[in-house]
Amino acid sequence: MINGINQSFKIIFKNKLRSFIALFGITLCVALFTIMISIFNVSKDEFYKSIVKMGKNFIKINILNQDSKYYLGFDDITSLKNSNLYIDSVSPEVCLRGFISSDFDKKGAYIIGGTEDYIDFMSMEMLYGRFFSKVDRVNKENVILIDNVTSMALFGTENSLGREVQIGVKTPKKYRVIGVLKYPSNIWKKNKDIASFCIIPIDSYIENFKSQSLFEYLYISINEDEDIYNISNSIIDFLKIRNNISKDVYKAEMFLRYEREVNYINTLFLTLIKVMSYACIMLTGINIFNSMFYIVESRRDEIFLRKSSGEHKFEIFTQLIIVCIVFSFIGGLIGSVIGYLSLYVINLIFNVNLYMDILLMLYVILTSLLLGVVFGIIPCIYASNISTGDTFNL
Repeated sequence: MINGINQSFKIIFKNKLRSFIALFGITLCVALFTIMISIFNVSKDEFYKSIVKMGKNFIKINILNQDSKYYLGFDDITSLKNSNLYIDSVSPEVCLRGFISSDFDKKGAYIIGGTEDYIDFMSMEMLYGRFFSKVDRVNKENVILIDNVTSMALFGTENSLGREVQIGVKTPKKYRVIGVLKYPSNIWKKNKDIASFCIIPIDSYIENFKSQSLFEYLYISINEDEDIYNISNSIIDFLKIRNNISKDVYKAEMFLRYEREVNYINTLFLTLIKVMSYACIMLTGINIFNSMFYIVESRRDEIFLRKSSGEHKFEIFTQLIIVCIVFSFIGGLIGSVIGYLSLYVINLIFNVNLYMDILLMLYVILTSLLLGVVFGIIPCIYASNISTGDTFNL
């Protein structure tokens, strides 16, 4: 075996330029394959999380005339949740424009009040901490979520979790930070003059800012497999019957995203990554195939002489397969190392979290070895069957 490996190195390095070109191609394809595999492992979750920020499959129920006597209340929310209308979650949204401050600074902000379900509708990513719970809301806990820009403005580089902020100027209310959201926000794009968005439990909002427990609109999340248009009409009819209203008071609007389209985009992206990975595999195999055919052609006379001296064609086949294995192992090892270094550079430049561990490196190297055997079989069989007529081109 060791002798076969030594012979393989001699065969490979006998034609240095050709071997270098072939090895370069194999190494490059393996490195790209490594990067594609790492992107796929991360992206199958991270990419979906990114596009899911476009919003959920939800609608907004508005009161048509804001000066009217009709409003939506907590009883409507409870009834909708207990209905059979394929509803996932419901939350009102109330807000005020004010100031949020710490002992160091203050910042203009929109203070948003919502239920524990509001997390399903907001277009902001949670960086760390948690969203408030139903217990926080029912107990009227003064807890708050701020974005990372507000956190930096009020606390600098210090961790803001557990810290205290104040809302208001004349009679400020104190709130404890339990979560930090990622800026920029997709919430209320028209309000670009106010950069900061903070979210608090709606019961705390009502108590501290003397707001009524009546709302002008609700956000309602629909099961992703249901027809959002039909369900929105059913919700309007349900509210009219429940509140004994005959005229048109409610309006469904803001169809922010369709779940099927998001899933389609996610599947399309992951399929593209898979196709690119398969393309890298095929190019690696083609490189090995071409290189082995070149080696066979360049050693045709030597193969004929070995067969003439009584060497069995299986021995020739075995030696050339070892050449394939050595070729693919070297390419796989160097390619996986280059791939690992490339991932490290990509992570630094683009601030992403692509990773590669020992298991992934072993997987890449074993894949390269398997390709060496599979794509090297035909050239090796061809070499072992070379005859006198083939050698002298009869």
